[in-house]
Amino acid sequence: MIRSRTICERCCCLGGIPLTTVAAAEQIRNELERKVEQARLEREPVRQKSLLSVAVVGGGITGMEASAEIAYWLKREAEQGGLDPRLAEVHLVHSGTRLVDNTPVVVGRKAESRLGRVGVNVLYGVWGTKHADGALHLSDGSRLPAGVCVWTLGLKPNPVLKQLGLPTEADGRLTVDVHYRVKGTRDIYAIGDGARIIDPCTGQEDAMTCKEAIPQAQRLAKIIAAEMEGREGPKHRSFMTLYCIGLGPEDGLFWMRQWGMNLILTGKAGLFVWNATWDSASLISGDIRHKRAERHAAKAEI
Repeated sequence: MIRSRTICERCCCLGGIPLTTVAAAEQIRNELERKVEQARLEREPVRQKSLLSVAVVGGGITGMEASAEIAYWLKREAEQGGLDPRLAEVHLVHSGTRLVDNTPVVVGRKAESRLGRVGVNVLYGVWGTKHADGALHLSDGSRLPAGVCVWTLGLKPNPVLKQLGLPTEADGRLTVDVHYRVKGTRDIYAIGDGARIIDPCTGQEDAMTCKEAIPQAQRLAKIIAAEMEGREGPKHRSFMTLYCIGLGPEDGLFWMRQWGMNLILTGKAGLFVWNATWDSASLISGDIRHKRAERHAAKAEI
């Protein structure tokens, strides 16, 4: 299996920290802790605010989730350190005109509103060019105070795919048919981030997220089993249109388009669906989910 990598890796030379691995996440946490400690030793509020300002560049799902988690954590740590939590600011820098721009406008507005509740300010229509001297330099020539900068610019296929000598699309993903077979081959299949997969009935292209990859994997197993028996396996079919976004430890946003209607859940209900979705995507067993629910219930009683 060849995994995709984030295009944020190219941001290393621009300063800041690209959110690409567990090690990168730990580095971000360590840097945030260091800034909080520095702010505690400062006496000038302006300097404290600069240290406690964070920029997250990239307004996709990863950027929204990262900015919400950072905002919640940063305000809590600042308050526990004797600082005014209002000094902590998180800015989500998004080059687009709205969040979740492939959904109805109301979903993007909901996302922005929920992010605002945890202290995230969204900047539209600009992008970061570099992080230096405690500030993020923006494409419009302005500077945004940012003690820490996190880059969350999305995914691109692993470049190794182009070295395999197999047919690829313009973006580097492998070209496959409705049974996930790589074009021009008999026994090579590709799914997930490494393949451009199109629903033959609707023309809809699958996105590069777990909600598409898991059904693809389940269907591929049926395809291979059928072909081993000399039968035609099932053709690709896109998963239902939905988004599930975590917005910190106490909030979530779920949207699904079904039966011509928009179903939107926020708050605890949205967070519940988000947790359940990630448990399923991570193949966590029901017993583990049940035990975790019991621990959460016990904490609530305390």
